[in-house]
Amino acid sequence: MGAGRFSQFLCPNISADDALPQVLGVVVRPASGKISYWVDAALTWWRDIGVLALSEQQRIEVWPHQGITESELEVLRGAGCEAFRSPNVELYWVCRRTANGRLWETTISVAAP
Repeated sequence: MGAGRFSQFLCPNISADDALPQVLGVVVRPASGKISYWVDAALTWWRDIGVLALSEQQRIEVWPHQGITESELEVLRGAGCEAFRSPNVELYWVCRRTANGRLWETTISVAAP
């Protein structure tokens, strides 16, 4: 996450056979990246499980990290659906410019087992 900026929120767990992500236009990409762990100020361990990306064209992509569990993938799908409902990109998202316009990204973490 960097610089200690993070926000906790609840999102629904969305299974692979649920139609909601498709209806909302949330696209799950192939697994890439590596799982990493970090500790917050309260000494709670967290596990980064993937990245959400929101384009200027309102496309939401879920990029899971390699090796996450199916239940963690359900969390990522739910986070993608939550981003559709309330895309608060001013906080906790990193913005970068691409050839297709601005792209906002945020890392999704869950409590480490």
